[in-house]
Amino acid sequence: MNIDYQIIKRYLDSKDPGKDKSMIMSWFLNLQSEKELRNKSQRYWDEIPEEIVPENYNESVILGNIYREIKLGEGQFRPVSSKSRRILNYLSKIAAILFIPLLMHSLIVNLSESVFPEKATYTEIYSPLGARTIFYLPDGSSGFLKGGSYLKFPERFVGKN
Repeated sequence: MNIDYQIIKRYLDSKDPGKDKSMIMSWFLNLQSEKELRNKSQRYWDEIPEEIVPENYNESVILGNIYREIKLGEGQFRPVSSKSRRILNYLSKIAAILFIPLLMHSLIVNLSESVFPEKATYTEIYSPLGARTIFYLPDGSSGFLKGGSYLKFPERFVGKN
C-alpha cells in the first residue's frame, strides 16, 4: 500500500484533520501497511525540532499528572473522599489526645527511676574449704571459686558494669 507522507504530516499538524481522517484510519486498520506507516510516522517524529518548548510548560506538573494517571489506572492510588478525610481527621485528634498522657507517663517513670534508684540486692556465693565451686551469673557468664572464697554480686546488673 502506498502511504502519502504529506497526508500524515497535514493530519498530525492539524491543518485540516477532517478531510484526511478516514484515509488515516484505513491505513491504521490495514495490517499490510503497518511497517510503511511506522516508517512514515518515525520520519515525522524525527523532523520535530527538539528545542520547541510549549507555552506554559511545567515539566514537574506534567510528570506528576502522568504518575497520578498511571497509579489511578493500576488502582493503587485513590483520591481521598471528604468522608474519609473527616474520619482520618477524627482519628488523628484521638491519637493526639492519647499521645500526651502516654508521653507524661513515660517521663514520670523514667524520671522516678533516675531520681529514686532501686536499692540493689546482692547475692553471695560461698565455696567451702577444700572444694571448687562453679557459678553462673545472671548475665550468662560463669566462673570457678576456690575453696574458702566467696563472691558477692548484684541480682540485677544496671548499666555496662
